Amino acid sequence: MRLSVLVLLSLTVAALGCGSSSTSPSPSNPGNSTLVTVFINNFVYSPNPVVVKVGQQVNWKNNDNVTHTATRDGMFNNVISAMSAQGAPVTMSTAGTFTYHCTIHANMNGTIIVEP
Repeated sequence: MRLSVLVLLSLTVAALGCGSSSTSPSPSNPGNSTLVTVFINNFVYSPNPVVVKVGQQVNWKNNDNVTHTATRDGMFNNVISAMSAQGAPVTMSTAGTFTYHCTIHANMNGTIIVEP
């Protein structure tokens, strides 16, 4: 009886592991997700450039131990606290190439490419 339960449990786990999901977002294909995350590591935005579609949102996750910003003058100015994702997601509503920077650290620059 104990062996039967183990065999049944093993078969169930194996069956669950064989399924695939065609709707899960892929890091290389942000078109599957509404929110795309740009990571800040060692004073660098990554990915850079980040490519999104019109209507997608970009948010920043700060893995550094200091505060940064993600600023595009006249478009957005997010303050992202140390070790957090405090910035508000930005909806990219216009196609084009948009550069942004950290107002605290002049050497930090990024680019968002928004495709139609």
